Amino acid sequence: MIKAIALFNFLEYHSPYSKSVIEFLKAHDKATSWNYVLDLLNLIKTSWENYKENQPLFFPSSFKVEKGYVTLFEQFKLNVVDYQNQYGSDKKNFSGIKEKPLFYIEDTDSLIVINWNFITNKLYEGLLFDFYKYSGIANEARFKNFLKFKQYVSYEVTEKFIFRRLISPYFKRKNSIIFFDEGDSFPDCYCRQNKNIFLIEIKDAYFPSSPIDSFSYPIIKEAIDKKYNSNNKGVGQIIKNIQKVIENHMPLTIL
Repeated sequence: MIKAIALFNFLEYHSPYSKSVIEFLKAHDKATSWNYVLDLLNLIKTSWENYKENQPLFFPSSFKVEKGYVTLFEQFKLNVVDYQNQYGSDKKNFSGIKEKPLFYIEDTDSLIVINWNFITNKLYEGLLFDFYKYSGIANEARFKNFLKFKQYVSYEVTEKFIFRRLISPYFKRKNSIIFFDEGDSFPDCYCRQNKNIFLIEIKDAYFPSSPIDSFSYPIIKEAIDKKYNSNNKGVGQIIKNIQKVIENHMPLTIL
């Protein structure tokens, strides 16, 4: 919920894309981003009210379509024909059901929740896909595909807007020095407090579905290494900066 509000807050008040937020909320007939997020929370609350002993959260359940939620649910309803046309026989890690995790039963005017985990996913990970699709931001030249938008959110929202704001007050003490990565081969955060040096990397990236579907340890490990353990990413960046500290004869405490 906090990440969802932070995303909306940044895009609406700290970026040139406030119109996209307005368009997204208008498509769901919501006055503010808080209305959108709290309505999703109310929907998730239904999962606990319908919860029965020995039934996991992904157990299917249904509820009536209530006034005020129609436009929100409309975006999440699965159309069988559209699903068949788009996904065919490919499983694609349940992509279609993640996007549309509700199934409408016309005779009873009810919605079946196909998987509650996919509903809760709409609070952030799924929200990024939905926002890209329904806000009009995809028409921006710099966001010609979803990956470009995700990279923008990862750096501008996750790293700069959230991470740096959390880290700065935590390390704000007398004799402390803090640097953030601005393209100068620094880690995402470098902090020195007296003789202690903290090197911090933050990663906000999607894990590809194909390694997950492979159920293969070597393939999954390879995907992890590619994203986080290469010479220029993640652990590799930390190692390079530790070497720099040692070469400059600076006192180092590794925690």
